[in-house]
Amino acid sequence: IEECPYTAYTFDPNGFPALDLTKCRQCGNCMGICPLSAISLRDLTVAQLAAQIRAIKTSFLPKEEPVVLAFLCRNDAYYAARAAADLNLGVPPNVFFLKLPCAGSVNNALIADALAFGIDGILIAGCKDGQCHFIKGNQLVKTRSEDLGDKLKKMVMEPGRVRLETLEIRDSARYAALVRDYVAELKIMGPNPFRG
Repeated sequence: IEECPYTAYTFDPNGFPALDLTKCRQCGNCMGICPLSAISLRDLTVAQLAAQIRAIKTSFLPKEEPVVLAFLCRNDAYYAARAAADLNLGVPPNVFFLKLPCAGSVNNALIADALAFGIDGILIAGCKDGQCHFIKGNQLVKTRSEDLGDKLKKMVMEPGRVRLETLEIRDSARYAALVRDYVAELKIMGPNPFRG
């Protein structure tokens, strides 16, 4: 309720969150914070995202190559990544990306599942501060990352396996450089201990 940038949620008479659909903008910030992963968007559910993560096939990569999953906001980071690939700016084949309405829609449970599935690194990229199309999605991700640090410690994972970045739509060259550097960092860290 507190994190919705559009105040679309209120408490009903029984004390449960109630959604006012006339205020909802389908940003997914509520989906990103729900501790039970019980909230999903109309066209993008937590179960669908989890299935997309499980469907990642890396058999074309050499065994020692790290696998990166990038959660990209659809308004800026996604277009920067697409342009980097379309312009042949040297995006490594190790990076698989998922387009989301907002970086704030990434639930920590999805990140934990991806790491448990054997993904070596997670990149979450949203809009720059003050430019978020959904007001504060990128700020919410930063706040949630503190909770994620505790989860990573419990999983005996390096905090660097999850990386938060901000990108503008014109940052295609920066995106390409960023993912190349990230893949190099993950090679130094070594494979995810959960990787099969």
